Amino acid sequence: MIIILLIFTSNTLFSLTTEEIKKRIKKGYDTTGIILKIGNQKQLLFDNYIIEDIWNIERHLNKPKRYPENPIIHFDRPWEEWNVPGVKSGGPAVSTVFYDKEDKLFKMWYTVFRILNRKKPYLYTYWTAYAYSKDGIHWIKPNLGVIEFNGSKNNNLVYKGRFWASGRVVKDYNEKDPKKRYKFYYSDVYGVLPLSKIKAEDEGKKWTVKWFQDNWIDTTNLAFSPDGIHWTSYKDNPVEVFGLADGQGDAFWDDRIKMFVSSRRPLVYAGPWMRRIAISFSKDLIHWTFPKTVIIPDELDTIELYDLRIFPYENIYYGFLSMFDSDKKQNIVQQLVFSRDLLHWERLAKREAFIGLGKEGEFDAGMVSPAKPLVVKNKIYIYYSGTNKSHSSYSSKTEIGLLTIPLDRFVGRRTKIQTDKFVDRNGDFKVGKNPEVGVILTRPFICEGDTLEINCKCPKGVIKVDVLNTIGEVYKGFGKENSIPFQGDSLSHEMMWKDHSLKELMGKAIRLKFYMINAELYSFKISSKINN
Repeated sequence: MIIILLIFTSNTLFSLTTEEIKKRIKKGYDTTGIILKIGNQKQLLFDNYIIEDIWNIERHLNKPKRYPENPIIHFDRPWEEWNVPGVKSGGPAVSTVFYDKEDKLFKMWYTVFRILNRKKPYLYTYWTAYAYSKDGIHWIKPNLGVIEFNGSKNNNLVYKGRFWASGRVVKDYNEKDPKKRYKFYYSDVYGVLPLSKIKAEDEGKKWTVKWFQDNWIDTTNLAFSPDGIHWTSYKDNPVEVFGLADGQGDAFWDDRIKMFVSSRRPLVYAGPWMRRIAISFSKDLIHWTFPKTVIIPDELDTIELYDLRIFPYENIYYGFLSMFDSDKKQNIVQQLVFSRDLLHWERLAKREAFIGLGKEGEFDAGMVSPAKPLVVKNKIYIYYSGTNKSHSSYSSKTEIGLLTIPLDRFVGRRTKIQTDKFVDRNGDFKVGKNPEVGVILTRPFICEGDTLEINCKCPKGVIKVDVLNTIGEVYKGFGKENSIPFQGDSLSHEMMWKDHSLKELMGKAIRLKFYMINAELYSFKISSKINN
């Protein structure tokens, strides 16, 4: 009976016309749950969230450009000195940078590293200093009169903590108490004497390095400030008895989930080091969820992952992952990682360094460590610490540089084989034996606008677009033959069709099918001009 049924079904199928088959497909499939609602949000193409399929397409990592006048903040203050006997070493390491829309200033908090005892093994601490800029390029280190150094408060230091002060500053625009507008989420040390009671000349008399090592407890702490300069330690510090450690960790307010997020080191780990990436969540920076480990090294990695800077951007989270080859040259470079939920992170297959080392002799030849990026007009600014030698060197110098990249262009989808042989003067595809066309097919989504904007680069190529229904049929008038081709380089180009507008398809489920030659597509957006 089963064989007869199969034959009958097969014969019936082959007797149907193409139109009848299409009708059965439409009727037989429930599309509930597969149609996305993306609204007017920009769609970045790092992962396959919006992408159903590709043909002759690869992901391409676009590395940021170094500012030609780097470094933009120099090692030029005595309190930035590492204080290693007989060695000129040290410098500022960027911690937090943001543009304060209220004060109309770029503001930076950076860390300085200080050696406390003058004999090996070194005992060290971290202090936090402040700088500001009107244009993001030229920075001022103001004399603030807050923290004493060598008998004078004529410096830009703002916080020393109990023993350490290494972390991230947040300006909380939702905070009702003006005295707590700025929040500093940082590592500090308990179990030992506070820094204020330690003097270098007391070494061997009142304390020893071994005593500190035996009693040292890393903790997570909080401080408040009305202006980002004058800080008051939270009365119930530490907020956690396990700390962020020297990786500084991260802390930011995520408006999507209405919580603070911290990337940090885990509490429980397999080996002798805790240099892995964990995530915690909090509503108040005081009460945190247990750190969940989210990134560990695999077969392609260095043995230690130093820290992670997270950057919520458009419809995705970016991250700068510090790759520390502690068992080899002790260098640190940055990989680009990305996530939709902060718990599951992806990386590019080739694992290229997004921020690599500078050339030998340059200020960033040994290690690079970025702060969270900023969007500045049509570019993204990435401030970073550059160190000229490796992690293990006590004779290295650190200064701060700037990297820039155009909007959205961290990762693009491009045609695998770049050629201009098959594009004519009108931007039309030529018929050839190997046309080498790349194709990107999106998942179905509700069309909630009348305009398709793309961020694309194809100065010697072309891009056209089909608009399809859920099952892959071209909407009448929206085929690639009616698509007005784009050739050029634009952060926001409007794709159009002859005699038709996406306004006709508003409210319907659509797919986009991009046809590309010598092109790299970074993002697209369905926007609306109807109410503009």
